[in-house]
This record gives sequence, C-alpha cells and structure tokens, in this order.
Amino acid sequence: MGGTLLIWNIDAGLFGNLNFAMNSLYRGMAETNTTAARVEWFRQERSVDFSYGPVGVNLWDSFFEPLAFSDCPEPVIRTPGHLVADPLGGQWMYHTYKCVPDWRQTFNALYARHIRIRPAVRERLDAIRASRFAGRRVLGVHARGQGISGENMFNVPRPDYWISRTRDAMRDLSADAVFLASDSSVMVDAYSAAFGDRLITQDNVHRGTARGEIHRYFKQDGYELGVQVILDCLLLASSVGLLHVTSNVATAAGYINPTMPMIYCETPLRAKIATAFVRRFGRPGITRWSQVRMARRIIGRELAYMKTRRKRKA
Repeated sequence: MGGTLLIWNIDAGLFGNLNFAMNSLYRGMAETNTTAARVEWFRQERSVDFSYGPVGVNLWDSFFEPLAFSDCPEPVIRTPGHLVADPLGGQWMYHTYKCVPDWRQTFNALYARHIRIRPAVRERLDAIRASRFAGRRVLGVHARGQGISGENMFNVPRPDYWISRTRDAMRDLSADAVFLASDSSVMVDAYSAAFGDRLITQDNVHRGTARGEIHRYFKQDGYELGVQVILDCLLLASSVGLLHVTSNVATAAGYINPTMPMIYCETPLRAKIATAFVRRFGRPGITRWSQVRMARRIIGRELAYMKTRRKRKA
C-alpha cells in the first residue's frame, strides 16, 4: 500500500474536471491503494472544452492550491478513467439528485478537507458578496441554455418557465433578490427584464447564445473564463436556495453548501414521471432513456430533411 494518485484532466468544463477530481479522492485512492494525490490539469492543442489557460501550464495551480498531502510517494498511478462520471458526473446526476441520500454531505467533507481556492479568486468572491449580497436573501439560479438538453431527462425549460419557477422559489424561501449564473445571454436578457434591480449577475463576463457552452472552442483569455465560472459556483453556494437542472456547476454548489435547498427546474408532471423512472430503473435506466431521446431526435431531423427535400422538388 502506498503511492500517489495522479488526477488528470478530461476535455470538459472546469467543474466537470473538479467533480472528476472529487470522484478520484472519493473512490480512486481506495481503488488504487494510494496514500496521496496530486492534480495535473494540462490543456492540449486539440482541446475542445477544456479552455482555461495556455498549453503547457498546470492549470489546477492557476485556480486552486495543491492538495494538502505532506508526502507524495512513488509509484504514481493515474486515476482510472471510469471515475469520470461516477458518481458525480454526466446525465446520471439526475439519479444522484433524486435518489442518493447524503451525497452532498459526503462530498462536502472531501471538499472542505482538500480544496483551497487561490487567494486572488477568493478576494474577488468576497468583494462581490460584500457589495451585492450583503443584507439580502438571494436565490441562486443556474439557468442553462437549451443546447445542453441532452444531459437532462427532458429538454431544458425555456426562459419564461425558468422565470416562473424563480418567482415561486423566491416566495417559498422569502428571497428578495436573484443571483443568475448563466452562459446564455438570452437567459440574462430575460431575467433582466423580469427582475430589474433585484437581479444580480457578474459584470463583464463571457456569455454565448441560447445554445451551446461558452467554454467550447474558447480562444480568448481562458484563465479569466475559469475564474468567472468558479465565482458563479461559489456565489450560487452562498445563496438561500438553488434552482437548477443537471449541471456540474450545480452539483459542485450543492456539495459546497450541503444544507442549501436544491430545486430542480422541471414541471410537476415531468418530475413525477422522471423521478419514478429513476427510482425504478436507476442509472442504467437513465442511459436507456437518453438513447431513446437521441434516436427520436435523429429520426425527427431525418423526417424534417425529407420534408424539405420534397418541398424543393415540388
């Protein structure tokens, strides 16, 4: 027994990688019989989603302190790849949110023990809290664009439904302000019109359209993009409640603050259907559900294409 677990990065968003690191600490060290761990996050020239700094630099060290192990002995063993999505990642999180008790407390203990944010990022967090959160009961909302619907049991709701559920949650939690974390400019515009000066967002952040994720193929200042998403997550975790769908950011906010109410943004009917389904069939059922949804989308696109071709011939 001994050695050091090398936690590497996958080509995914920053919190997809943080949750992979948490999975590695939770199960990877036990599976590999290692006594220490270190993290190496290196962006590759061909990276699509991992866009948080220059090639050739350990980007973990840009955002977080090294893991607090006093000694990192040989041999060095890489984290097994199957831990990428188990138990904190991907579409399976719906099952975790709904059916796994105490997951937030379990990972909060690991987070508190091992993860330290760099002082420069922490200072920016404290400044936003002091200027925008002080004296207010703030509801956190992580409203994602509809381009990531494939990660969820149903399509991500449109802005008007998000806003309706936000008003309900504000009333239930006696909140008087909303912090919105979103990489969709469409969502931000809709929330601004709905909530006015009760809306809190980060200023001057990178945002995309209603579809897709801003970190995909990002070619600008990747470090700043990483800081912005870390601040979004920590501010969500500072809220009196969190309205969300399936998301690595929401997952992390949930275990950073394990007592904060988490409210999944779905209609009551869909909640009953999906929750009953995952309780009956578990994570394999979610995989099959996603396969059926994908097949339906492909068939729908093909039918639409054939219809267009017929119209052109006519």
